[in-house]
Amino acid sequence: RVEDLAAAVRARTDDPSLLADTAALVGRLAALTVRHSVVFARLADAAEELCLVRPDTALDLLADAVVVRFYCGRDVQRRRIEDLLRRLPEDPSRDWLRTWVRTVCDPFADRAELLGVLPWMAAEARRRPDRLAALGVMAWLLDETPLAVRAFDEAFDRWGSRGPLPDGLGGAAAWSYVDQGRWERARQAVARSAALAAATGLDHAVSCAAAVDAMVLAHQGDTAAARARAAEALALVDPLESRSVTVYARRALGAADLAEGNFEAAYDRLRTVFTAEGAPVHYHASCPALAELAAAAARSGRRA
Repeated sequence: RVEDLAAAVRARTDDPSLLADTAALVGRLAALTVRHSVVFARLADAAEELCLVRPDTALDLLADAVVVRFYCGRDVQRRRIEDLLRRLPEDPSRDWLRTWVRTVCDPFADRAELLGVLPWMAAEARRRPDRLAALGVMAWLLDETPLAVRAFDEAFDRWGSRGPLPDGLGGAAAWSYVDQGRWERARQAVARSAALAAATGLDHAVSCAAAVDAMVLAHQGDTAAARARAAEALALVDPLESRSVTVYARRALGAADLAEGNFEAAYDRLRTVFTAEGAPVHYHASCPALAELAAAAARSGRRA
């Protein structure tokens, strides 16, 4: 257990530097568990304590906290991250990680500014191949899918057979391929993530892989398998703790309904990824469903 690892370190040292590094490393692993609210609070609290004394470690913690923010999708988490980021001193050598935090936290608020730095980030990634996957994630979040796919393609080629890509949002590669209709490439990315998730017992990572796999299967017309994979994803998460997976799985079920020509069911399903007032249930995952919902509404005579 993640908590056991942290406790073992705390029992053996009171060195502030080692404890801070441990908090960052444990946070990176804890981000892939299903207890997002608890994990986020721990990461944010640790970052707040270190803002002034160890700002580099605080930023590392925020880089992991923002992944949890993406999975959970709570707006209060966005506000907490933005507040902590403002407290950290500016450091040009940490601009990459700072941009990662801003992009994953809210890719829409400062989209024009973030798009403006993407060419610089792409150049940095060419010099630092370990950053290619993170570049792909940010490009995907900013709806720059062609750049995202190029980055992920290169990352897979460079990473070879060494396992899943080294980034904090492993499903982004698969979703980028889905957005371009590259179904087999998407399933390859899913298989990489799912293998690691199953081996390590990280249920949330398993659910992420199942959700994107369900969407691919729905688009390929295998609706029974798509429904089974979506059900698997939903069974592993709390819908309030993991809005992203919940929305993805519901979208996959809606896609299966559309593939079967059941437009009424598709509408009802896809409508659940938005609130009664029409706001997205998840700040990023819900947005692509708007077109899918409109298509279902048009064919069923319902109002989107």
